[in-house]
Amino acid sequence: MTLHFRFALILVALSSVGMFGCAGLLAFGADQGDASATIAAVENELAASHYAVLEADGVGADVSDLLDRLNSAAEFLVEAKTCYRSANSSGAIYFAELASGNLDGLIEQADERYASVALERAQTLPWVAGGSVMGGFIVVLVGFFGWGYAKRYYLRRFLGKKPEVSDPDKP
Repeated sequence: MTLHFRFALILVALSSVGMFGCAGLLAFGADQGDASATIAAVENELAASHYAVLEADGVGADVSDLLDRLNSAAEFLVEAKTCYRSANSSGAIYFAELASGNLDGLIEQADERYASVALERAQTLPWVAGGSVMGGFIVVLVGFFGWGYAKRYYLRRFLGKKPEVSDPDKP
């Protein structure tokens, strides 16, 4: 056997296992209505989870692990929709439940991270506001005294001198 033939044989074997792997799930006997309802519920849960993660990311929380879970759940949901379109209701329900399992507790974790970042910002707000007011006051104060110094320097240096006028009477 040549290497190309072995590769083709392995490829056919793997594709057969993948094709008939979902077909084995048909034995559970779920109908299209159950699969459709499960997929719709998971889509709603995925949308709500995405919104919660988006809000947490908006305030600056670290949501990288939550995004990984969202991506995994979305992949499972795509698999569920693929099985549903190929009339494999049991496979669709199976992958939809896997997606739902990835989304369990995700909204709560995103809300916790949102709350912790919001609390941290609320605690630092008085310091930031006070620092800004103090910084503005210092800029105005330095500008006021700097202007006074520059004005006195100018008056002494340039206006304090009298021009020398030659007197025609003096030899």
